[in-house]
This record gives sequence, C-alpha cells and structure tokens, in this order.
Amino acid sequence: MSATRDFILSHRDADVSRLALMRERFPEVDMPYALQQIEAWQTARTKVPSWADVEGIVYPRRLSMEQCSSEPTARYKAGVATRLMRDFKCGAAQYLLADLTGGFGIDFSFMAKALREATDNKSQLLYVESQTSLCQTAENNFPLLGIDNVEIVNTTAEEVIKKDLRSNVIFLDPSRRDENGSRTYSIADCLPDYCQLQERLLDMADIVMIKLSPMLDIADTISRLDHVGEVHVVGTRQECKELLVVASRHYDKNHRIGFFCNVDDEVLALPDDFAQIPITLSESVAEGLILAEPVSVVMKMGCFGFLCKRFQLEAIAPNSHLFIGNTDVAENLPDNFFRHFIIKKVSSMNKSYLKKALSGTKKANLTVRNFPLSARQLMNRLRLSDGGDTYIFATTDSEGNHIIIICEKRKQPTR
Repeated sequence: MSATRDFILSHRDADVSRLALMRERFPEVDMPYALQQIEAWQTARTKVPSWADVEGIVYPRRLSMEQCSSEPTARYKAGVATRLMRDFKCGAAQYLLADLTGGFGIDFSFMAKALREATDNKSQLLYVESQTSLCQTAENNFPLLGIDNVEIVNTTAEEVIKKDLRSNVIFLDPSRRDENGSRTYSIADCLPDYCQLQERLLDMADIVMIKLSPMLDIADTISRLDHVGEVHVVGTRQECKELLVVASRHYDKNHRIGFFCNVDDEVLALPDDFAQIPITLSESVAEGLILAEPVSVVMKMGCFGFLCKRFQLEAIAPNSHLFIGNTDVAENLPDNFFRHFIIKKVSSMNKSYLKKALSGTKKANLTVRNFPLSARQLMNRLRLSDGGDTYIFATTDSEGNHIIIICEKRKQPTR
C-alpha cells in the first residue's frame, strides 16, 4: 500500500486521464484506487480546501464527491446551528449532533467542530450512514480532522429513529432521487421521507436542520412541515446550491418564519411578509439607467417586491425579474446579490431598429427572460456569436412589448 500512497502523493497535480495510461509502468500501484484519490483530492482543493491540506484523508467515489457540500456551505450551516444553540440555551443531551445521513461527512465535520468550540459541550457525536465504504472513510478521516468521541453507525436514518435517543441538533440530507434514479421535486418524494418522520425527530432534538435540493418549491415545502422557524437559500454568485430548513419545538405558534439568502457568506435577511410586498413596475426602460439582474439564490427566494422596496428598484415587468434604477441607486446594491449593467441602447424587435442598435456588434452575452424565443434562436436571428463585452437582455416590458436591452457591465466601485 505504501507504493500506492507514494504514487498518489507524487502525482497529485497530474492529469488523471494521462495517469491512467501509465498503468503498466507501475504494476505495484493499485491504480484504480490511486486515480480515484488523485481526482477527488483535486476536487477537494477547490470544494473543501481545508480538508485537502490534511495528509491522510481518504476520499470517496466521484458521485459522493459531487454530492457532498462545499466548505462555504458547510461552514454556513455550522454557523446557523451554533447560533440557534445559544438562542435556545440548549442544555447537554445524549448527543451534541446527530447526522442521520452522514455521506462524506463534510457537513457533519464542520458542524461538529463549530458546536464543540461554541458550546464547550463534550457530548458524543453521532454519524449515521447506510454505505459501508463511507463509514470506513469516516473512521479514517474524523481523527485526522480533530473530531473525537464520534459514534459511527452503518445503518439507515429510519432504523436509528426507532431508537430512543436525544440530540441537541439533528441534521438530515434526504436523497434527492427516487429508486429509479430520477430527480425529485417535492420534499415528500425525498428519502428518508422527512414529512413522515418529522414529529418523531422534533421530539428527539432541540433543533432539526434539513438540507434540501434548490429545485424544491419553498412554499410547498413549508406547507408540508411543522414548527419551521427559518428558511435559508444558500449558494454562490454563480449557482444556487441548497435549501436549508430549520425546525424546532422551541418555536411557538406565534413565531414568524425567518427567511435568509446567503451568497458567498453574505446574508440578506428578508421580512416574514416579503411575499406580500408588491413589485414596483417601471414605466420605461431607457439608456443610461442601471439594469440589475438578481443572482440565482435571490431568484430562488422570489423576493421581487422586497428588492424593489429595499433597494429602490423598478421591475421591467411582473415576470421578467430584471430591475432598473438610476446610478445613485446602483451604489447601494449588494454586489453579491446582483449583477450590474449600464443600459447603452434599447430596441424593439423591428429589424431596422435592431440593425441600427447592434451596428458593429459581432459578439454578445445573451440572457432571455420572459421572451418568446430561446437564447439560441435569438442569437441565430441576430447573427451573433457568444462572448465579448456586450451584454444583451431580451425580455418583455410592462406593456407587453418584446424588447432588446443592450448593456455593458458596470464596473464595481472600489470600496
């Protein structure tokens, strides 16, 4: 095994596909295992960099690496858990944390360490995972990460829940695919079925945290759950990563659900009535204004009326989800929650107007919102190729007119 370990350490930065062709040169090396570890470590450098710096960490198969949380999202969940432990003044329990769907252990490890440090609670930790290989990986990795007093149980969440246990925090990451491998779009279709288990779990823990697919509908999810206290949409400027729901019997009947958007560690807190705030419609879209495009995390929350009110924006149309404002307004827009553009030209779909507006433009970055053509269809019609410094938004205005908004990216001011 030492030959395989040495090979992994000396070829970590190499191209995995090329290494695969070197199999005959290294007969003493367990090449399938080595390639798996090298490829996974290269993923971990970006996804979980603090783990990649720890020698001896064993990595799982590609699917588990793809499905595991990133370090920033795991740290965010850890922060939520520690804050709630303090807010609820939770006393010691049998377990400080019980992760019933442990996986590769990213969420478990960051939550466990944060909870231990914040509360000085020495209670045992519980890691549950149905895959034997992942349990073996956890047994190797947790001591290297400084996580001790962990009970590792190779079984299902459903089996563990049958036992009489008590935990300060229970974490659950239900599978987002059904038995046929198809994606699920309702919490009731995830496995384990939290809807069926929630009363039992709420009796077992002070805090229950459920990590869900960002594809799930927020309103539908909340309507199926009891004692929900917080809803978090978590991601980066490029991608909505997950939906995090917190439930607890500590929330009384009069509790108003807290809604939060977390983008690259910046949090936007929403009022509980954000869904009832009406949007402000623009009367016209003109050159010189700022076009603000919410990132996917904000889009997922659907807080469009709140955006208008909070940031003094106007929506181009009810279903376009694009906003405009003057340059003064743009100075106060959070960079993590919007992309900013300066509108240079606005055109109808009239051929002559379009030709004039796009004169000299050969490349563009095209976004289609609430528009009858797909992005590819419109690119072909406009005879443009992808790329360049021009940004085009094809949408429908508040009067039902199809318009083309030609922009350049707004340079962010130095703060």
